[in-house]
Amino acid sequence: MELLQASDSTVAEIKKEEERIGEGVTAGANCPVCNEGVSYRLGLQVGSTARPLCINCGERFYVHRTRKGVLIKASGDVDNAEVELAELLEDDLNYDIKTETVACPECGDLVGAELSTEVNDTIRCRYENCTVRFSIHRRRDGGVRVSRALRPGKSSL
Repeated sequence: MELLQASDSTVAEIKKEEERIGEGVTAGANCPVCNEGVSYRLGLQVGSTARPLCINCGERFYVHRTRKGVLIKASGDVDNAEVELAELLEDDLNYDIKTETVACPECGDLVGAELSTEVNDTIRCRYENCTVRFSIHRRRDGGVRVSRALRPGKSSL
């Protein structure tokens, strides 16, 4: 088996992309208890939540990505903080639902499905007329993309 050597420029491009991705999910905020700077990793998707630990005061706090930005909340009473966070999550998940009509990737028949307007939302469909399964994905431009058809017995969905 032959191992291929990647060129220096390819390695540099990969490292640059890894740094860019890391910057997208690594951020910093001031602890709401002691105001000390804390770094944390937070997903890019709306609804992502982190609970970083402040090294200075030893307290954890919530960081939550909303449609409007990032919310930072002191844990305080854990039960109340979790209830408030659950309410925020519920608010974030109240996206508009739109009925999309797409062509079945197997037979071409038009199939309707309800899909959130949130970017990257996915719904899995089972079209009974030709017994295939497929997914519909919300694209960044608001349109949709249909995945390839899967026959019964396949486990990709």
